[in-house]
Amino acid sequence: MRDDEIIERFEKWQAETEKYQGLDLSKVEYLEVQYDDEKKFKFIKGLNKYIRKSIKANPGEIPVCGASLDNECISARVTPLDKKDIVPANSVSFNKDNAKGSRAFFRDYKFVMDRHHIAIVPNSEFVDPKYLSIALDYLLKSNNYGWGENVASEAEIKEYRISIPKDFNAKFDSLTIQKAIAEFIEYYSNDKSYKLELVHQIKDRYEQIELGIIPWTLAQTDTLNERFNSFCNENGLELNLDGINFEEEILDNVSHIIPGQSPTGDKLNKNELGIPFHQGKTLYGKKYILPAKVWTEHPKKIASKNDILVSMRAPAGALNIASYDLAIGRGLSAVRPKENVSLDYLYFVLKSNELKIKFSGDKGGIFSSITKGQLQELEVLIPEATNKHSSQYIQEVIAQFLTTYFNKFNEVDDAITRLNFALPNITSVFIKKVFLGMKNSES
Repeated sequence: MRDDEIIERFEKWQAETEKYQGLDLSKVEYLEVQYDDEKKFKFIKGLNKYIRKSIKANPGEIPVCGASLDNECISARVTPLDKKDIVPANSVSFNKDNAKGSRAFFRDYKFVMDRHHIAIVPNSEFVDPKYLSIALDYLLKSNNYGWGENVASEAEIKEYRISIPKDFNAKFDSLTIQKAIAEFIEYYSNDKSYKLELVHQIKDRYEQIELGIIPWTLAQTDTLNERFNSFCNENGLELNLDGINFEEEILDNVSHIIPGQSPTGDKLNKNELGIPFHQGKTLYGKKYILPAKVWTEHPKKIASKNDILVSMRAPAGALNIASYDLAIGRGLSAVRPKENVSLDYLYFVLKSNELKIKFSGDKGGIFSSITKGQLQELEVLIPEATNKHSSQYIQEVIAQFLTTYFNKFNEVDDAITRLNFALPNITSVFIKKVFLGMKNSES
């Protein structure tokens, strides 16, 4: 192997785990072995008889492997219809076809397969099954097997070769080196998975905090109160929250609510004729609606630019702002602030109510729908005027503060999104480097 980065990481892993001391991966040589080598690989095809009906009629403990990637392709458990159908433990199997791709899995247990699955039983004297599973999984992913007509058949796989390390010395034979490489990749991949899980946890936490920054708590939370007052001082705004009271109103009293109504399907077009049409939240951006993909010359209900768009279903309560005039379908309602009500302030008030809206529907679940009446009756808090400032001025200052705050959240969210995308790719690139390094060092 000649990739300096991989060698360096392998040596660091050896030092941290105190495993395989004395194995110099940079000096290991490799053989390219064809997958059609019957002395080293036995292919077993899945069977047509393991269908939903037969599986349901024969419940048991043996896993059935199929096409779906859920639960590592295990769709059910059965009593095998024939003992000969059972694939032995310490094998590798993969799904031939799936819209999400083909993947390989190490199986340290017995199993059976439906027609969408194939197993490879490696000769244990030559090939380590975990090593095989990693190499095969890399092959399937890097060649986009499983998509469309790119089916990972037995014949297809047999066209490829796998890099097998040669014996290094008496202590480190080929199988031992394969086990070392497999453990090293597994360790590194798990480390990335752990970091990815942390990213998800951080993202969830920020989303909870985002929904928790609600205008009326500013007067009740010392920390937020201090931050708000500091923001006002820094920007030369003569306002603090200590003496401000909030009045409860219903949304119908502070805005005009326009429920969506969909034109018939034959009135829609993709030729940009008429006005952009949005049925629901599919094209929501972070704050502003994205460009439409469908138009209509026969709009039923129209949201004006700068109206607040509220998703009425699946999930209810999600918000955006119209960045242009658009026709709205039944999945949306437009909320248009009345005079003396700040658009941005009302947006943040509704944002703070997002969870409340989600769970206020008929079914009480996150995918529940809400009605125009429920939206009209939603309670919102509007700051009362003071001797020095109008209610609208106070709203606008609070909105400025929240906009600054939420911009920081968006920066963090963007960074988390980039990490979320990068970490799985880092693992893939790492595994690719390992196997490319083997080919580069072939003697």
